[in-house]
Amino acid sequence: DVWTLDDATLGLLITGGTGSGKSTGPHACIMRSLLRIGCGGIFLCAKNDASTDYLKLAQREGRLRDVILFKPGTPGQGFNFLTYEILKQGDGKAIVENLVLLLMQAVEIASHHTGTASDAFFDNAMKQLLRNCLIVVIFATGTADLGLVLEIVQTMPQSIAQAEDSDHLRSMQLLARAEQNATAEHKYEMEMARKYFTWEWPTLSDKTRSSISITQSVLLDAFLRYPLREMFLNELTMSPDDALNGKLLIVDIPVKQYDLVGKIAGVLWKYSFQRALERRPELVSGQPVETIRPCFISADEFAFWATSNDALFQMTARSSRGISVYATQSIPNLYAEMGGDGTARARVDSLLGNLQNRIACQNLDPVTNQWHAESIGRIIVHRRSKSETRNYNGPEQYSLLSRLAGSNRSVNASESEQLDFDVQPRAFTGLRRQGRIEAIVVTAGKRFRANGHRWLKVGFDQFHSPSSMRRFFSNSSVVITAPRIRS
Repeated sequence: DVWTLDDATLGLLITGGTGSGKSTGPHACIMRSLLRIGCGGIFLCAKNDASTDYLKLAQREGRLRDVILFKPGTPGQGFNFLTYEILKQGDGKAIVENLVLLLMQAVEIASHHTGTASDAFFDNAMKQLLRNCLIVVIFATGTADLGLVLEIVQTMPQSIAQAEDSDHLRSMQLLARAEQNATAEHKYEMEMARKYFTWEWPTLSDKTRSSISITQSVLLDAFLRYPLREMFLNELTMSPDDALNGKLLIVDIPVKQYDLVGKIAGVLWKYSFQRALERRPELVSGQPVETIRPCFISADEFAFWATSNDALFQMTARSSRGISVYATQSIPNLYAEMGGDGTARARVDSLLGNLQNRIACQNLDPVTNQWHAESIGRIIVHRRSKSETRNYNGPEQYSLLSRLAGSNRSVNASESEQLDFDVQPRAFTGLRRQGRIEAIVVTAGKRFRANGHRWLKVGFDQFHSPSSMRRFFSNSSVVITAPRIRS
């Protein structure tokens, strides 16, 4: 049985409880295989020691020279995503929409962090606020300055009366300057911005307006402070293009240390890289897909960076040669981080439905185990039942002879067909979690030759790769190989 590069582009979900070995077992095995064949990609760090583990993986596969460590306090290092988008898309309205979509990913993470409810109205209102603020700042100053965007959000008119006498407000001063600098073709946009500043925003309910402005302020304030300001708003010395060219970017801003800042940083890199994968020029140039370098996004404890865009990206990831390797302890973790409401569950289910490879390690979470059992499916099983009845009508039927002859006994046997899980949920609770990690693997559309089923119980060596002889002779060791990609 083989697990191919084409299988990998369908997306991979790894689940396992604390101490199940999902990180040092299947996740490390998959990543070493992708590093071995020359893939580029990004690693997102949740734990403080995650970057050290990824450096060891790169060293073992001879890829240490390709590593770029992106971490706070590194002089001369930065990913100015505003400049990067301008260079990729050019000036004009397109850049505003691209920046709105990018910042909305960070807004989504911030809203999850603060517990703000997220719905279609709230998301559209946030986009409208960002869009108008960015247009005003760009036309007023010629740059996409997030500091000025924050000033606008904090000084917007709060009522119709205040809007009529608002010359002293910083937001209205910038709007007036933008109207003076705008060319004739952009006059309509300025009219829309003025209408928004002086009518639409002031007439929103106080609760709605404060909810939107607080979420926006929390996000922008985080960008304007250490370490996000130094890392994302100053220089452009690295970008997703480096990973497309075969580099390994380790985003060493662990969530366990930096909390919301770590989540925002990871989402910025993940979303920017997803967009960079989808707009690679070689995808539309007629170049054979086999010659296009596959690139990965590796996210252990993926729930910290999950957003609604991940499901959209995964729908077309295969055509862009993007490989998503996501690991999480349980499905409820994803529900909780995405907001916990019905919309969050729908988004998580949409994403999981598009991850066509699943590796399930030991887990005691009933929801996750039930989900895996349901996703593997049900089969027809034959169940036999037997019943026995004894009748004693007199003392003579108690005799040994009558009992041996069965004269006082009737036996009924039956067999029925029923649908039941191919793999029972309890099977995931007893998988081995130390040394030789056990897991159950499922790949869409594949029936494994080893057992004839659509699932396969496999083992991952937690401490070292199997020897060459063991790889050749043993069918119990998982080894993923592919031709090395030429530069």
